[in-house]
Amino acid sequence: MNLLKSMENNDIFSQSELIIRNYVLNQKENIMSLTVNEIASSNFVSKSTLTRFSQKLGFSGWNEFKLSFLKELNIEKVTLSNVDYNFPFSETDSPLSIANKLQIMKKDTISHTYNLLDVTTLRQSLELLCSQDHIHIFGEGYSLITSTDFCYRMIRIGKHVSNSNEMGMSYIARTLNKKDLAIVVSYSGRTKSVLNATSILKKNNVPILSITTREDNPISELSDISLYLPTKEDLYSKIANYSTVDSMRFIFDILFSIYFNTNYNLNLNKRISIARIVDKKND
Repeated sequence: MNLLKSMENNDIFSQSELIIRNYVLNQKENIMSLTVNEIASSNFVSKSTLTRFSQKLGFSGWNEFKLSFLKELNIEKVTLSNVDYNFPFSETDSPLSIANKLQIMKKDTISHTYNLLDVTTLRQSLELLCSQDHIHIFGEGYSLITSTDFCYRMIRIGKHVSNSNEMGMSYIARTLNKKDLAIVVSYSGRTKSVLNATSILKKNNVPILSITTREDNPISELSDISLYLPTKEDLYSKIANYSTVDSMRFIFDILFSIYFNTNYNLNLNKRISIARIVDKKND
């Protein structure tokens, strides 16, 4: 859930915690330079109040909350380029001008995607990646294509990951259970075949991690966890899915990397060993 939206829920906070909530919302970026002692003293509350306030929002403590809060504020302040994400270049642009506009757009896309990340959601995503026996990815078109490299990377460090095309989604969804993890990828969250498969997964109590936009959509509502894509592109009126594909790839890069890092040396050795075996077979 959006952190700022969660902070609006008065019911979960005590009176002292509401004082801290209001103070944080008023001070915004200023809390970066304030210590726990300064904030507690200014509001006539104990330091433990700040810890309890943070924990009620799903964080381990004040520092973790503060970093996530500042990142959330930054989402709305990401500097947008003058490039039109749907039509990033025109027929009058030179090859070098097109290259420049594309690199500007890629930087903006990665920055905005990063700012949509949430510490708690990333932690929960990692827990599922580690605990579930098998991971299956559901998507269509570019969503499916971007997941293929993730599958190969995970397989090369010994994790069972697969994906399926449109024709097989519903059938495979029926074979999964609570020991599996479904990663559902859909920009709109309304693609019919993907939505049908997601509904089946939900009925079978399969944990669902979705990669979709932040706008309200059925797939996000059915998911246990959602990682969000920026809403930069029109669904139909555009040259190509430049920004969406870059954002999806970035999220898959993150998921692979945080999983890899749980057993860094072991996974590195697996990666090197499997690569050598594959190379020998191809000689």
